[in-house]
Amino acid sequence: MPIEFPQPPEQARALAEGGVSAAIDSAREHRISPRLTTAAADRSPALSRPHATYNLTPHDIAERRPLAAARLTAWRFLIASAGEPLAAGEVDLDGAGHPISFASLNIGPFVGSTLSALETAEKMPEVANGRYEARLLRIPEMYVMALWLKPRNAGDGIVVPLNPAPPALLARHAYDEAGFLAALAAPARECIAMAERLKHE
Repeated sequence: MPIEFPQPPEQARALAEGGVSAAIDSAREHRISPRLTTAAADRSPALSRPHATYNLTPHDIAERRPLAAARLTAWRFLIASAGEPLAAGEVDLDGAGHPISFASLNIGPFVGSTLSALETAEKMPEVANGRYEARLLRIPEMYVMALWLKPRNAGDGIVVPLNPAPPALLARHAYDEAGFLAALAAPARECIAMAERLKHE
């Protein structure tokens, strides 16, 4: 079955639509991202493929917590015009999961690599024959962004790191949960140790 994209809260969509429109106006005024502003002038950009963003910390990885321990922090939308991906917009959530504000419009490499990761996943037999929800998994302190396919039924999740990925991970490679967490165990410990050293400098 196709990868599933859940319906976001209406408030999240409304904040994203307003934030994207304002960001495009600002980009046009300051002559930033001509590709985005030109496409926006010709056609109205549409929000597509909504997915929830979940965060883990280095401590979560070092303490071997499962992906289920990841915290819901945002809703992310791909921004497309005539089917062409242009950007990603994100809406922050409060601790209860309620949308609170438009956070950012991203035009960097993670936009295209999100689509590449989805293409990789869609070719996997277990994805084609199963039911998976698309999520974004993020570990900010370790510069990790990954597509997380959460099974709708019982079973192991699939994680596909986005490009650029840190040295411990292979971009567009599909990991099971155990393999993904194992690959990041040593880097997580190093990240924690570095943060402790910086505290005492």
